[in-house]
Amino acid sequence: LKAFEDSQVALIEAGTGIGKSLAYLIPALLWAEKTQERIVISTNTIALQEQLIEKDIPFALKVLNLSLKVVLVKGMRNYACLRKLDEEMTSASLFQEQSLGEIQEIHEWSKRAKIGSRSELSFYPTSATWEKVGVDPDACSNQECPFFKSCFFFSARKETYDAKILVCNHHLLFADLAAKSEKTNEGSNNSGVLPSYQRLIIDEAHHVEDVACEYFADKVSRLELLKILSQLDSDSDKTHGKLAILKKRVYELPETGISKKADEKSSLLNKIEFDLAAARRETFSFAQEFFDSLLSFLSFFPLQKNDEATIQINEQKLRLKETHTAHPFFKERVTQQKERLSHSLETLSIALQNLELDLDALKNERFQETTKGLRVDIQAIAMKLGAMQNKLVQFFSATKEEHKIRWLEVIKLANSEEVRLICSEFDISKQLSENLFQKLATTVLCSATLATQKRFEYAKSRLGIDLIIKEKIKEVSDSLYESPFPYKTNALLGVPSDMPLPDQPYYSKACSQAIYELVRVSRGNAFVLFTSYSMLSSCYQALAEKLESEGYNLLKHGDDHRRELIRRFKEKPRSVLFGTDSFWEGVDVIGDALRLVIIVKLPFQVPTEPLIEARSEAITARGGFPFMEYLVPKAVVKFKQAFGRLIRHKDDRGAVVCLDARLLKKNYGKEFINSLPECYQVFEPMDTLLEKMRTFYNTHKPSRL
Repeated sequence: LKAFEDSQVALIEAGTGIGKSLAYLIPALLWAEKTQERIVISTNTIALQEQLIEKDIPFALKVLNLSLKVVLVKGMRNYACLRKLDEEMTSASLFQEQSLGEIQEIHEWSKRAKIGSRSELSFYPTSATWEKVGVDPDACSNQECPFFKSCFFFSARKETYDAKILVCNHHLLFADLAAKSEKTNEGSNNSGVLPSYQRLIIDEAHHVEDVACEYFADKVSRLELLKILSQLDSDSDKTHGKLAILKKRVYELPETGISKKADEKSSLLNKIEFDLAAARRETFSFAQEFFDSLLSFLSFFPLQKNDEATIQINEQKLRLKETHTAHPFFKERVTQQKERLSHSLETLSIALQNLELDLDALKNERFQETTKGLRVDIQAIAMKLGAMQNKLVQFFSATKEEHKIRWLEVIKLANSEEVRLICSEFDISKQLSENLFQKLATTVLCSATLATQKRFEYAKSRLGIDLIIKEKIKEVSDSLYESPFPYKTNALLGVPSDMPLPDQPYYSKACSQAIYELVRVSRGNAFVLFTSYSMLSSCYQALAEKLESEGYNLLKHGDDHRRELIRRFKEKPRSVLFGTDSFWEGVDVIGDALRLVIIVKLPFQVPTEPLIEARSEAITARGGFPFMEYLVPKAVVKFKQAFGRLIRHKDDRGAVVCLDARLLKKNYGKEFINSLPECYQVFEPMDTLLEKMRTFYNTHKPSRL
């Protein structure tokens, strides 16, 4: 409340069990009621959004006896487009569509849907199907659309203008900031993804920097480009694509429906069937050649394997530096292929725009009306191709622009290789300071893991809040509230002091043995958290047969959806879940179902990963020490999230064991330990640790075992 009253930027860490959501909701709701100001609450996960909308906010409103309107705001692409649905059903009578069954089911659902969001569907449509029927921001004609009055998205958007509390995710928040920043530069700031607001609460704020960098990154992808081109036309199926449908509509025109000469119909058909089709084929071919040349170029250099915390183990990256762009193959072959692709993209985009001028000149009103949506879609494709061409040019013309880096990504798929070019800002602190914190009256950032060693210096530095403090632009406050849960008696933190260090060759084998012994002591009900999917697979393979023969239920990240794995973990006793990144946070398992969390290795980022490397270089350039200033605090925040999986209720009890002896043998280890709640600590050889864990568990016999 003080942050609202004094127009502050406030950082708040609240430990598990504080009731963080209600702690910020109650003053926010009271403030909205009193001032009638709109308040935005942004989260990183869908789970927290659902908790706020379905549980916490209704409860707070009831307790406070308030009737404020609350709306969950979703991006446009989440909604079904009635125009596209209608056109897909019409075109289905012309051509056989593989996804027709799903489209028909969505069409029937749309007649009774209340919100029109994909989450309302009883099934999850394929991405290809939803792309055909979901709202496309680039292809939206707004009030000119014949379905505008019944449009799901605009109905939802109207609701946001009537609401005092808006709940959204971080991506949508940054989309709004970007839109308003762009409008401000053009002389107007009345338009954005969200209606105007001056008070913002960011929950799960430890994700803000990474989400912002991801959102503002420019990407050029082989698959995305080929997908856009395939929407126009297809070499394998001449009846597929927007141009094929348009050609049929033009062919059906009576000769008298042409404004000038009768042969203009033939000329228009030739332009669609031959000129544009040839331009599309050329662009498609040049795209394949360009991305193939990138793959050939990458073969000259060792690539950084991105195996950290992801089930995508076939992803590799190369940060593009002067040594790479000076390579003869890059200067000659890659640059040449880029020029051909860039020119082809520009030519095709302009040709599609000119097509609209030709179509607009036709004097047949019925044709104009029935093809309006189709032509909007084609112009949207033209815009996307133009934007892709612009990003391609920007990527290759980028110089040593401050806070910008470029890299290439390669992902091996089943039958091909996905190649991406990415240009990103690696330091968005100034951007956040100027476009977020300084422009809003109040911004409250909260999380269960925002501080390191009980201090907020790391978060303030990374998010640009220290710039506000330095310039004395506005008041900044920070507060830390310890969890009320009895960690001293209910949580054991163990580190086997005789474990080999992670860089030693027998570390993985030692981890497998340690996991086996620890799981037997806890009798299952354990999370085993890895930073590397390859190491997860190795340990799983080494232990699966042995543990399953002893009656344990093993679950592995990647074998099913996260929600399904968690459901099975909760329902079946003696479960052991092997997980990577997404299981380190946002997972709530209350009670005896989870009695042990094993953290295999400290979650340090790979120092050669492009963004991490660039940020570290920037810290070094100003005379800092990136390992202690950036890499350690970032790992501490992640480590705290993993530790937080264990105790989710005041009666929960269990152990967190880290198999990384650097916690004890390196000076920075104390930063991790000192950032955790005070608990029972056992830093002894494995045999002693296991014995003390047995004693610890025996003081609290779970009913399930």
